[in-house]
Amino acid sequence: MTPSLESQDNARAAVLLERVEKTPVGRPQRRIATQTGLGYTYEGLDAATVSIILPAATAVFGLTGAETGLLGSSVLIGFMVGSLIGGGLSDSYGRRAVLMLALAVFAFGSLLGAVAPTWEFLFVARVITGVGCGAEVVVAAVYVSEMIATRNRETYVSAVVVFVSAGWCIAALLGVIFGEVDGGFRYIQFAGALPVFALLIWRRVLPESPRWLLAKGRIDEAENVVDYLEGTARSFKRLPRDQRVRTGASGAVFANALRSYADAFGRTLIRHTLLGAFTWFIIFFCFYGFFTWIPSLLIKEGYAVAASFMFTLLINLAQIPGYASASFLLRRFEPKRLLAAYFVLGAMSAAGMAYAVNAAMILVFGCLMAFFMSGLTGANYAYTPQFFRTRSRNSGAAAASALGRSGSILAPIIIGVFFDNIGFAGVFFMLMAVMLLGAVGLGLFGPRVKNKSHELLEAERTGTVDALGGAAVDPAAPAVLDRAVAPTAEPKSPSPVEQP
Repeated sequence: MTPSLESQDNARAAVLLERVEKTPVGRPQRRIATQTGLGYTYEGLDAATVSIILPAATAVFGLTGAETGLLGSSVLIGFMVGSLIGGGLSDSYGRRAVLMLALAVFAFGSLLGAVAPTWEFLFVARVITGVGCGAEVVVAAVYVSEMIATRNRETYVSAVVVFVSAGWCIAALLGVIFGEVDGGFRYIQFAGALPVFALLIWRRVLPESPRWLLAKGRIDEAENVVDYLEGTARSFKRLPRDQRVRTGASGAVFANALRSYADAFGRTLIRHTLLGAFTWFIIFFCFYGFFTWIPSLLIKEGYAVAASFMFTLLINLAQIPGYASASFLLRRFEPKRLLAAYFVLGAMSAAGMAYAVNAAMILVFGCLMAFFMSGLTGANYAYTPQFFRTRSRNSGAAAASALGRSGSILAPIIIGVFFDNIGFAGVFFMLMAVMLLGAVGLGLFGPRVKNKSHELLEAERTGTVDALGGAAVDPAAPAVLDRAVAPTAEPKSPSPVEQP
């Protein structure tokens, strides 16, 4: 490309970025948020389904304790693998393509699990569903963050994560319906897979991220998307195949993915990748340590099984306002400070659980823990993608999430090993200490991102902007950014999601 043509393309890209930043949230953005958020439902459904089917699967296949534990870890292993695969594919092939593929993988794994003849087969099937969900959740957060103007970015990303709590509730409902039925664990997996196909059909109209298209030099396609986001085009129409710009041979996808991960772990961004991994590790350790063990911990404390599951259901319901609080508060507060506050308040709730002496105290402090940990999760899904530049945003967010997922695997194991020695109170003192560590680490090293566009954050960290053809930009005097991406005020932020 000649310098003059390159300059023209950069000018067009800058104008398109300016249009994205000035576009108020309307029907297209709310539809995108809803379609993407429904995908998050399957993260909660997948994680909760395993705990629900474990008792039945253990009885049907005659599993030992070790085999039951391995089956219980299947989805979490899949989450780690899926995050890494989805991040690399998304930076190479696009956000939309991976969102479609991830849900299809989840449905395929669920159907396999429904007909599993052995526990080993069921283990593989649940790993596959985890791979699909792991790819879905890490790509969806990045996708929404790139489609929404800076002023509403954190609010909408955290809003779509609210759908995770719906997945937990659906799983509990399926357990009530099929839990006592012969072969019920098969019906639960089958029922969980069916709605995916309707969502896949609906998602066919999702546009690609304009920022990703600009980073790949596909300016005409990006302009079509921006027209749709502005409402000047009633529906999004992809360019004819012969008019699309190829982003590279499919055989080079592995090399492209490696380059994206190398960028995330390069000298410029490794600090942010490790910070994201640290934050996710703390969140996942406490979240899965709490929600995986709370029914068993209550039973060990002498509560009846029925009472234990009723407490668990009520505590799970507290996730819904927790996720919603993150969406609301991110409109007003710096994400770094809000996350630190959630950590501290969650630690105080864990201390309350440790000192609880009756059922009422357990219920109150258990709900508070669920509220603050859900707020943490929703806020961090909005926060972490902003650490990275467009070309490696999904790979960086995926690497941080995958490394952090090790906390979700370690927490149930550590609690199980040490419970006999430290008891109920000791478990929650441990969770309290871990959350306080998260607050300190984030307070010391977390960057501020409030009211900064993706492009301005890129310029601050790398000195270049991918969506402008990798052009060098001085963040201290970002002339092109002043016009292209400076956030503008909006009188009123509309509801983050629109009912389908």
